[in-house]
Amino acid sequence: MRIEYPLLERNLYMRKKQWIILVIALAAIVAASAGLKGYQKKQDQKAAQQEEDEKVYALQFTSDDVTGISYEYSGETLEFTKTDDTWSCNADPTVQIDADKMKTMLSSLGSMTADSTVENPEDVSEYGIDQPTQQVTLNFSDGSEKTLTFGTENEIVGGTYVQVSGDDNVNTTLNKGVDDLKVDDTDDTTSSSSETDTSSDTSATTE
Repeated sequence: MRIEYPLLERNLYMRKKQWIILVIALAAIVAASAGLKGYQKKQDQKAAQQEEDEKVYALQFTSDDVTGISYEYSGETLEFTKTDDTWSCNADPTVQIDADKMKTMLSSLGSMTADSTVENPEDVSEYGIDQPTQQVTLNFSDGSEKTLTFGTENEIVGGTYVQVSGDDNVNTTLNKGVDDLKVDDTDDTTSSSSETDTSSDTSATTE
């Protein structure tokens, strides 16, 4: 004899139905969350692209395009040339140049943004361009050349005045290009054969 429990069966049915509803609701939440994340990602990308489009560059290039650079450092003019992806110092080819430092320095110059611009100023001496604090000349693989002349600092908004050859405008840049313009020949990664020979002679004399 089979005993039926209609109330129990009904409760099981209702519970099963509730679980199905919960699963469907959870799936809907997950889908909505994924859609929201995707939307937010697109919005972030759009905002980043808009910010990039609004940037004005005083000078823009890639480090790979540069074949030569010269600048003043501590009162001395330093010149470097790149041959087959290898950098050398014109004054002393035996000096080993740290390629990573050179790339970092060039990347800083190649992404120099113009945070503000003075268009066609009548007197560039107001910005220190006539007596530059730093001057850099870049040679490119296409045969072209650009000179960056750094002037005084803007004491109100910050940044350094800079003028690029071929452009009458004077820009203010917040890039630390001036401070980064050095390949320290006293660094451990930079040495010359003459220094090595001198140290060897000194060591032999001491012994």
